[in-house]
Amino acid sequence: MLSSQPLIYMILMRLFRHEMKALQGDIIVWSLVLALLSVLFLSLFPIFQNHPMDIRELFSRFPQTVRDLVGISNFNLRDLTGYYPFFLKICLELAVIAALVMGAEAVNRETQKQTNDFLFSKPVNRTAVLRTKCLSVLTATAIIGLVFIVASWVSAQIFAPGRIGFAPFFAVSAVVIFLMLLYNTWGIFIGVFFPRFRGVIAVAIGSLFAFHSLYELLQVAFGTDNPYHRWLIPVSYFDRETIILTSGYEWPYLLLWTAQIALLLYVSFRRYNKCDFR
Repeated sequence: MLSSQPLIYMILMRLFRHEMKALQGDIIVWSLVLALLSVLFLSLFPIFQNHPMDIRELFSRFPQTVRDLVGISNFNLRDLTGYYPFFLKICLELAVIAALVMGAEAVNRETQKQTNDFLFSKPVNRTAVLRTKCLSVLTATAIIGLVFIVASWVSAQIFAPGRIGFAPFFAVSAVVIFLMLLYNTWGIFIGVFFPRFRGVIAVAIGSLFAFHSLYELLQVAFGTDNPYHRWLIPVSYFDRETIILTSGYEWPYLLLWTAQIALLLYVSFRRYNKCDFR
């Protein structure tokens, strides 16, 4: 048994490198997209700061639902502590789509390429295989998130120097990584239970709009002051305005985030060990 451990370790390392190579395109594309978005939006901050009345008049032409959807109504766009969380919401919505797709594709890649039999013929159990795939997705997410944070921080120092401290900036920017990890696990869950499903991107975009619609519906039903509708909307677990003001997170939602990831991974691993992928 001991003599097989180096072989198993070598196989898992090769699998990890294989998964990282498969995710390389996603890492490059989404890192560039989010980094360029941060540079673009932060370069526009001086315009918002110097011409607040013109910007307010422009936004007033949009329907209230649209303004609520993109967060225009909630933030003071003249100040970086209000402007940055506003544009961060747009980045979050793109990031969670990428995360869901990466998680699902990491699991069902072998099914679609019909290489499951080859993979499972190796002297490693399914738990180790899925764990390695999860680790590769986690690594890819961390790289994308860190590239975004660095690009955003450098852009903030160029276009709005001294407007915000590093601690609140990092705390609110890290929401990208937190939500990507949550949607990674949702993607893994979908990939395990629907290994032959090819419409992951459609599901990701559809779920995003569904959550937004549900959020608006609950606000109409229970009022904007009722906090309980946030429990149903993953993107709302991390209130960007509160985080940037306090440099911290609301522990009930952080616990919900942790419990949801743990439950999804537990169910996914159980299913993966028993599923027939042929």
